[in-house]
Amino acid sequence: MFTEAEFAAALDTAPKFVLTVGPDTLLFPALVNAHTHLAMGALRGITDGDAFTGNVVEDLFFRIETALTREDVRAFARMGCWEALLAGTGSVWEHYYFADAIAEAFLDTGMT
Repeated sequence: MFTEAEFAAALDTAPKFVLTVGPDTLLFPALVNAHTHLAMGALRGITDGDAFTGNVVEDLFFRIETALTREDVRAFARMGCWEALLAGTGSVWEHYYFADAIAEAFLDTGMT
């Protein structure tokens, strides 16, 4: 535990982007992503230039997404959450299949 003097000294030297709310708690700002599909990060790199000659959403992604299970989405969304958190994004507006699995992935990782 900090003494009052140690806490005051730490507060004076803390970087200005950090909000000190108590001797044991620092809050850091996080980015917000207002449009994301975290689970789709698992599909990154599956396309090539030829995939974009038609309608890649209907011809490729919809075909893959119809085969996803609730468990797939939860696992993929967890990985997307970790990737976002590591990049400094702490809050997202998510909309994707299996909303309950997405919510569970948020609870698993601490994403908001």
